[in-house]
Amino acid sequence: MIDIDKDVFITDPDLSTCVKNLNNSAFFRKGGEALKGSTFNQRARPYPKASRLGADKAREVCTQIREAMGVKQISYRTAFDNFDKNKDGMVSFAELQHGLESICPISQPVLEQLYALMDHQKIGLVSYDAFLAVLKNS
Repeated sequence: MIDIDKDVFITDPDLSTCVKNLNNSAFFRKGGEALKGSTFNQRARPYPKASRLGADKAREVCTQIREAMGVKQISYRTAFDNFDKNKDGMVSFAELQHGLESICPISQPVLEQLYALMDHQKIGLVSYDAFLAVLKNS
C-alpha cells in the first residue's frame, strides 16, 4: 500500500504521499479501496498528472463550487484551511475530496481532473495559491 504509484519501488514521493495522508481516513480506508477506484491506481502516478478537463468544463465546475461556497458563506481561505486536516499548508487529493463533499458534490472523475489542474507542481499536493488560482479560474 505504501508503493502508491505501483512501480515496485518505494520512493520519496510514495512515502511523502502516505505521511501527508496519515490523518486522512478516506485515503487508507478499507485497505486503500479508494485508490483502486480512482486514477490514483494508475501505474505511472498516484494522482492525476494531467487534466483532460476542458476549459469550459473547468469554469463550470469552479463556478458551481464558488456558488456553493457563497451560499454557505465560506471563504476560499476558510475552505482550504478546513480541507487541510493535518495543517501542513498543502491539500492532498483525499483532503480535497473529503472537504468538497460537504460543500458541493462533484463526480470522482471530474474531481480528479480538477485536482490535476490545481496540482501545478505535479507532486500530489496542492498549495493555497494553486487552489485559489484554479477556483478563481485565472
